[in-house]
Amino acid sequence: MNTGYRVVRAALVAGLVVLPLWLAGCELKHKSAYCFEGCAGAGEVLGEGGGSWDVGTGGQSLRHDPLPTGTGAAESGVCVYEGEEVCDGKDNDCDGKVDEDIDFTDPHHCGNCETNCVALLRSVTEPECKPPKKLDGSTPGTCTYDQCAEDYYDIDPKVPGCEYYCDSNPDGKVTKDLGGAQGCGRDDDCDGKVDEDVDTCDDVDNCGRCARRCVILHGTARCVSSASSGEACNESNTECQVAKCDKGFYDANGLADDGCEYECTADGPEVCDGKDNDCDGQIDNADADLQDAEGVGDKCQGGVQGICAAADHAGIGKCIGGTLQCCDRGSNDVKGNNPNLPATGVRNGICNADSGPQVVQPGERLEFCNGQDDDCDGEIDDSPSDVGGPCGSSVGSCSPGVSMCDTDSASATFGSLVCIGATEPSTDVCNGADDDCDGVVDGSAIVPL
Repeated sequence: MNTGYRVVRAALVAGLVVLPLWLAGCELKHKSAYCFEGCAGAGEVLGEGGGSWDVGTGGQSLRHDPLPTGTGAAESGVCVYEGEEVCDGKDNDCDGKVDEDIDFTDPHHCGNCETNCVALLRSVTEPECKPPKKLDGSTPGTCTYDQCAEDYYDIDPKVPGCEYYCDSNPDGKVTKDLGGAQGCGRDDDCDGKVDEDVDTCDDVDNCGRCARRCVILHGTARCVSSASSGEACNESNTECQVAKCDKGFYDANGLADDGCEYECTADGPEVCDGKDNDCDGQIDNADADLQDAEGVGDKCQGGVQGICAAADHAGIGKCIGGTLQCCDRGSNDVKGNNPNLPATGVRNGICNADSGPQVVQPGERLEFCNGQDDDCDGEIDDSPSDVGGPCGSSVGSCSPGVSMCDTDSASATFGSLVCIGATEPSTDVCNGADDDCDGVVDGSAIVPL
């Protein structure tokens, strides 16, 4: 029975005398379970160890007997003294008050005795109590904390405190999973998830999957994915490509596996010179860029003099054996057999055609006595090849001469062969000679009808 005084029974213990009146008003205010001399009253309190103290005449203790086994405060109707008052819903010091003077702002009993923030909050540095408005021990407060303990994180709002242990982010500066050769399979940012931040779409260290690193020989890599919006980037739709080659190296075959495999010194766009000028791995006719080179595919002449410059001998510029040549226009239609070149067209590597206009090169043809510059040396009928032969007749009075070319532009026979030094036939007279050189002396040959 709890009162503001030490518990005193109203009735006297059986067998004791009536207390003197001067003891009846003695208040038992001590927190000790013992009744000190000078205090009067009758009743029982449980002493330390469970013994009962009967208060008799003069306030002196008459006996101290332990309670029978199994006898509790509720059963015996007495207060069990346990020492200083603690927060447990009981009158520990038997002063008639329960949990008095308890600081309900303390994290150990936040708002009430049942809310122990120190025990509830896991792995925090400073458990704190946010108390309720009314501090009567009936309403629980709210447990809070300033920060988690080292290597602990609060990732589950349903669990009080910091329940997640993670030692991969000691300084707290990592904000996402890093991936790469050393980071895959690890929660780098300590958010309870593994590799969820790894960019497998365009990260060269995690291309298509975590730790799939793009390496380009003699160059710089990039990661490219064909995944559609919302589709995960994986090895089936994401690949490494060459982003840039180092100086002096080129990706001639377009394959990332061997990187920038082609070492070359570029000197400009492709031209016909037997070299890979633009360092794309293709030389002259093998390079489609050659069609844009100066002179290739243009109208041309075999020479600038004589028949070489004539319109009916015009040709087309083509790259043959590393040099630009003027070729027959019909050569574009002749099928070539080089597997590295187009079969037809200006890059087929064929220069001559059997039909159509023929390109004439200087010195390609012999000079003839025809009023033209056949060898394209700038001189007409100079040293023609068809002169010097015998001409005329040796019959009768005639004698042969030598054929020569008439180079007199004012002559009626200019550009024609003439017979020089020959005795020409004359009118036959009766002189015993064959003057007309018809094989009949002083007569005429009979012409059959």
